[in-house]
Amino acid sequence: MSNMLSEIYKNIEIWERKFKYIEKDYIYEPVIDLIIDIIEKYNYQEILDYGCGDGRFGYYFKTKKGKRRLVGVDVSKEALRRCNNLYDELYLTDGLSIPDKEFDFILLSSVLEYIPLKSWDIFFTNIKKRLSKEEVFL
Repeated sequence: MSNMLSEIYKNIEIWERKFKYIEKDYIYEPVIDLIIDIIEKYNYQEILDYGCGDGRFGYYFKTKKGKRRLVGVDVSKEALRRCNNLYDELYLTDGLSIPDKEFDFILLSSVLEYIPLKSWDIFFTNIKKRLSKEEVFL
């Protein structure tokens, strides 16, 4: 497991620098509306934004559907600092760990390309354990 994490740790410093020096910029992405529509259609209440970054999804989600519970997870302390007012809870991750909670919907936006392929089995096993309904695994 330490070899897998060392590959992820290589990226953490890059993300810390990115979020520290780049202006906060919530560029609208139409796919966010699609995701929010799915959450609304199935009435999901507990949402995990894994790899929340600076909170782009959180920003649009809270402006449209703020009453649902939104949890953010990221490898970057700086990213979490920047989006702390957009999420009900925030967690720092090592790149594979997931909060020990149950979620109705888990969003992985721009995440998988940073997780080593050999770690996917562990990662998706952890994700699946955290979903409240297995058939909702998207």
